[in-house]
Amino acid sequence: MTRFHTETGGLHLPTMHQTGNSICQLGRDEALVHIRKLLPLRHLSDPEFATITSSVRLENCAAGKEVFRSGQDNAFIFYLLSGTISITSADGESFDVASDGVESRYPISPHPQARIRATAQTSSQFVRLPADLMRLHREPECIGVTINEINDDDEALDNRVLFDIYHSLMEKDLVLPSLPDVAIKIRQVASNENVAVEDIARIIQADASTAAYCISIANNVAYAGAKHVDNVLDAVVRIGITKTRDLVVAYTIRSLFSGKDPHSKKLMRDAWKHSCRIAALSYILARDVGRLNPERALLAGLLHDIGVTVLINEIRNYPALKNNVIGFNRLCRDLSGQIGAMVLRAWSFPGVFANAALEAENFTKAVSDRLHLCDVVVLAHIHDQQAAPWSLETVGLSGLAITRKLHDYEMTEDCRLAVVKNADRELAELTMLLSR
Repeated sequence: MTRFHTETGGLHLPTMHQTGNSICQLGRDEALVHIRKLLPLRHLSDPEFATITSSVRLENCAAGKEVFRSGQDNAFIFYLLSGTISITSADGESFDVASDGVESRYPISPHPQARIRATAQTSSQFVRLPADLMRLHREPECIGVTINEINDDDEALDNRVLFDIYHSLMEKDLVLPSLPDVAIKIRQVASNENVAVEDIARIIQADASTAAYCISIANNVAYAGAKHVDNVLDAVVRIGITKTRDLVVAYTIRSLFSGKDPHSKKLMRDAWKHSCRIAALSYILARDVGRLNPERALLAGLLHDIGVTVLINEIRNYPALKNNVIGFNRLCRDLSGQIGAMVLRAWSFPGVFANAALEAENFTKAVSDRLHLCDVVVLAHIHDQQAAPWSLETVGLSGLAITRKLHDYEMTEDCRLAVVKNADRELAELTMLLSR
């Protein structure tokens, strides 16, 4: 009989080897140990987890076969154990979830808009569970605890809120932010390969603050030429259409970091300042280390914590959590990446932005043959000297897999990249420009 422990730090996940389409399947007990460590099941007590084990169904699916479909499988959630599946939305967009990726740590559920179908890309194994498990903490009386018995600092309250929000997330009841109109328009127009700079300039000119920002960017040290720019058209010409698109979208995102009460306003300010620092660091690292598009990296850095804004707005429904800093930070660490990925997919951003939100603090992530955008955002967190309250404790580069791609770059005594230290002034200017 498998024993389940509330403290999961000592558990080791079974190793799943894959060769082509051949996958080593897990047995039932191994699968239970595996999902016990995943979100949000790892927050259940042993008795609570025991109540759901009898409902666990371990299933296999051949490549090309359907894993679930909205409508007929709405009563279930799924955890991917091995293989890769493709999730398709109602508008025909799709994205892959692999068992060795960050997204497999979370449950997947059918939804009539966001997740109408999941199809196995390779031979896959998954766990099927009743979706009602998300309600385990919605009525604490069912486990012998009443609302009055839960203190503000009690872990039971944190878990109840976490499961409440998880249930809303699975049902897509969470209120997700909309992309600002200016950002929508400029992305639509810029997607036309025949677009003219005049078309971009016209959109920007319709918003005075965005126009002023665009001109200031064009005169920033990163773009400044011999002649001072004093109009939007010249600014777009100097920066370029694609870079202007990313920079303008980054600027308009600021409006989403606004709270409705003093407590949420403070949290939003903290989130925005953190995002600006990560964006500035991502810009420098992409340009000087990753040889990637720095404007795209800046935008990824600015968007990586967009899920936190959703949670800040959501906690207004849980007054006791307002003064529970530890509980809120834990909530952000567990859910902000998944919610952020959902927001970015709803906005039709390229998949790399959703992946950056999911992996922003995955410091032990494996690295391929070269640095990618996700790696740059991870590196930015490692170099951030003022981590957000909800961020994981940062570590130096020493011993991380990502250092294999950095051997050509000088390191400081505290195991940071020297190029970041040498760009202190530019980082300060970029951060100020973004956060103003």
